[in-house]
Amino acid sequence: MKGQISIEMILVLAAILAIAFILVTQLQKTATNAGAMVENRSNAILGVGNTSSSLLEKGAYCTSSQQCKSKSCTFNTCD
Repeated sequence: MKGQISIEMILVLAAILAIAFILVTQLQKTATNAGAMVENRSNAILGVGNTSSSLLEKGAYCTSSQQCKSKSCTFNTCD
């Protein structure tokens, strides 16, 4: 009969949709993290928030270990 969809086609479609959902979720997480890192680095470059009371979080751009909460700056990134 025309218009029938087999179980195999439904399973393949479900697998494709699951993979697409996982991919989109991972891309959203990556975009969020990248946005935060860009903001931290631009703030560090512009000198915003570089007072002694506001130490940088992990992953933020740094030029010295004293800028980081962890007191460790490796390759211009707080550890």
